Amino acid sequence: MTSQEMDGALSAMARGSSLLLRECESERRRMEELNALSEAAIERRIEDQGSVYEADSVLLSVRLALATSCAKGHRDAAREFVCWWLDAALGSVRRIM
Repeated sequence: MTSQEMDGALSAMARGSSLLLRECESERRRMEELNALSEAAIERRIEDQGSVYEADSVLLSVRLALATSCAKGHRDAAREFVCWWLDAALGSVRRIM
């Protein structure tokens, strides 16, 4: 692999890493937003003695669980991809030296 090809490959990995990290952050924000809504709903139920089995409450719980799972999946994938990119970058530096 030539230096230019290596630069191109590393640049593509860096762009992919950046994209994954932005997506990861977006999923984390969504999870936090749903968590805040869930906590507010819990407070309202405590004050009003509402039921935890209302459709909106259950739907919010399901959405929060999905968002949490998605955020964790994105975080793990981003970490793995960034580590792979770093390993490839270090390997190319070693090869050049």
